[in-house]
Amino acid sequence: MRRSLRPLPIKAISIKEYTNLLVFIVQLLRCNNSY
Repeated sequence: MRRSLRPLPIKAISIKEYTNLLVFIVQLLRCNNSY
């Protein structure tokens, strides 16, 4: 097991993490707009 556990740059973010972040932001905006 190689020791490559240093923090990854933003460009190396996975598609899954990016999608989860996008969904989270959309839900946050939806909650803020549903007064």
